[in-house]
Amino acid sequence: MDSLAPARLATQIVILQTLYYVTASIFILFTCLVAGTPFSLDLVFSWKTLRIDTTIGWTICLVWFLNSVFNVLFLTLFVGRSKLVFDFVLTIHGLNLLITTLYTAHVPSSLLWWLLQIASISCMLTLGTWASRWRELSVMYFPVVSGPPSSAATDSHDVNRGISAGPSIDTEEYELVERQADLELGAQNTGEPLLESGSKITNKAVND
Repeated sequence: MDSLAPARLATQIVILQTLYYVTASIFILFTCLVAGTPFSLDLVFSWKTLRIDTTIGWTICLVWFLNSVFNVLFLTLFVGRSKLVFDFVLTIHGLNLLITTLYTAHVPSSLLWWLLQIASISCMLTLGTWASRWRELSVMYFPVVSGPPSSAATDSHDVNRGISAGPSIDTEEYELVERQADLELGAQNTGEPLLESGSKITNKAVND
């Protein structure tokens, strides 16, 4: 499939990783301006700034977690497939571990940093999978159910049904009149009373 092409996957990874750091830098810069703390790249790429004994350490930890929540939006827009969310989330955090290690020249040893990564992965997996499934379901095709037949079509159907329904009342009345004429003619030839013969014919017609 086109969504699994290596070039497309590489482009998506670069875009998501870049947005991950750009949004984090914006959030951290805003936090530094509000707190009156100077901004530095160490706050973005170094694990040593996440300390449990300082206020700025806990604040930066919270900012990183909010950044993970915000990046679920990018994950949904650029990936949009629930089956690929797990791979992309692990890739983003794996590259973050690699970049952090290269920047500080040491593997992260801060417990708070590792707990933050676990919480970030869990958050992005949960929200990213839910959002991607919602997007997949929202674009599914549902067949359009046709509405009730129009009144013109219904009237036409009723007329056709009436035409093919068999002998009408007018036809039956015509047959009775014709039998009545035969009755009168027979009464004149035989001399029988018309009422009695008419009753016989009428009863016969009813029985038929």
